[in-house]
Amino acid sequence: MLQLIEISLICVGIHVCFLEGMIFESLRIEKYLVKLQWIIKPLYDCLPCMASFWTCIILWKIDIKSMLIVCGINAIIASVLQFFDNTKLPENE
Repeated sequence: MLQLIEISLICVGIHVCFLEGMIFESLRIEKYLVKLQWIIKPLYDCLPCMASFWTCIILWKIDIKSMLIVCGINAIIASVLQFFDNTKLPENE
């Protein structure tokens, strides 16, 4: 179970590195290339989608149960990140 949490955190780290203003932002494939969405979502663009690809790569096997657990963890993390992105926190005075 700890390894699945680790895989989920790796997915989050990769996802965050490709966000606007981060180190790999310049490597992003733009959204207007709709034909490539099935490639870029599992690589770095969608946390729940990343579970299938990165779980297989890190575990070196196809394990549906592990992929679903990582997908669930990633979905929870994505919800939390979206909540904080939409919420303005009070600035320090």
